Amino acid sequence: MTREHDEDQTPADLEEWAKDFRATPGDVQAPSADEILARAQRDSARERLDWVTQIGSTLFATVVFLGLVVRTRSPYQAGLAAVVLPVLFGLFAFFVYERTTASSGGDSVADHVARAVRRNRARHRFARASLAALALLATAFWMWLPLFVLSKSERFAGEPWRLAVAVVASLLVFGLGFWRAALKVRKAKAELQSWEAALGSLADR
Repeated sequence: MTREHDEDQTPADLEEWAKDFRATPGDVQAPSADEILARAQRDSARERLDWVTQIGSTLFATVVFLGLVVRTRSPYQAGLAAVVLPVLFGLFAFFVYERTTASSGGDSVADHVARAVRRNRARHRFARASLAALALLATAFWMWLPLFVLSKSERFAGEPWRLAVAVVASLLVFGLGFWRAALKVRKAKAELQSWEAALGSLADR
């Protein structure tokens, strides 16, 4: 009876032990200052990738839209480009402003982490701005699309499947774009909160 009673109590004992372990003062898994510094340096290296991505995507979009205008010589394509390109240039200018104001500081571990906080705050702001820009572009596109369809009404009347393909493809592209943009906002917010917690842990040491 005693053995069975002891075995019956084991799960409760383990659960109580785990609860006590989690409540133990001093998180044994808390990263050291060196680990935090290494993470901050990796975050700094990621900045170069951010610059390359933004510069490359802005140049690519500019070439595509200007090439489309030159090739089609259509006022409807020119009108769309007149909306899209200023939004992209404005978004890139915001990116440059946010990133160039987040790089100053000293050489201590706390300074490196503080810069990481500023970089990730800039990433979070840029991610939200990108989501807003996408909403603006989506609105402009769906206002532009009926005008474009009217300009090609004979062709679409003869081949209505082309219009269906265009609408479905647009919905998929914008849907995927909004999903990715919202995901980046959430991820950037989580990263920012993580770095703010790291900076706070250094201040408490």
